[in-house]
Amino acid sequence: KRVVIFRDPRDNIVSRLVFMLPKILPLSEPRKVEAVLDLLRRKESEPGSLSVVDIIRQISRVSGREDLLANMRANALLPARIKREHEGAFFFMPYDDLVAENFAPLSEYLGVPIGTGFAVDQKHAYVVRSKESGGWRHWFLDEDVRYFATEVAEDYRLLGFDPEEMPASERRIAPETCSRYAQAQIERVREKRRKQRAARRERERAWSRSAPAAAG
Repeated sequence: KRVVIFRDPRDNIVSRLVFMLPKILPLSEPRKVEAVLDLLRRKESEPGSLSVVDIIRQISRVSGREDLLANMRANALLPARIKREHEGAFFFMPYDDLVAENFAPLSEYLGVPIGTGFAVDQKHAYVVRSKESGGWRHWFLDEDVRYFATEVAEDYRLLGFDPEEMPASERRIAPETCSRYAQAQIERVREKRRKQRAARRERERAWSRSAPAAAG
């Protein structure tokens, strides 16, 4: 039994955008990190002033990832590729069903009852952002609709989404799901790396203390 949990590619793009930053930004260069966070803050205060495409292009320049924009679109559409090439081999579960705890189709596929009221394990709590769908409507501008949906409309239809759906006319982006979330991810990774460096130094000190004794 194999299950693919998929979400609206547009929501995937937005979620990936704010979660991926620690992995691609040069965290040892605070100015570059802060410049990207400022982009997100600008998006929060003026959602219509900056497209998602433009944000990703600027992150691409800062990180040196020239293929970032194309890769993000391709990764968001990976479920469509899997469905097109291997539909009979997987059960496709919409992310919305997961959020709504609609597990009846999955239970039928697995042949076992799936309970509700699940919770995210504490060690993975840092991943949680909004637990909602449709947030892309507050992020996307016309340029984003064209690049992320219109140009790949067949993939959207294959997954059951409307590629012609337009963004919200009144947009609101909460800092908790945007710049503050991204900053928390960055600080989490920085702290993790600090601890790793400290542990490595401690191992090196321990080795240097034991080396003379071993040599004697």
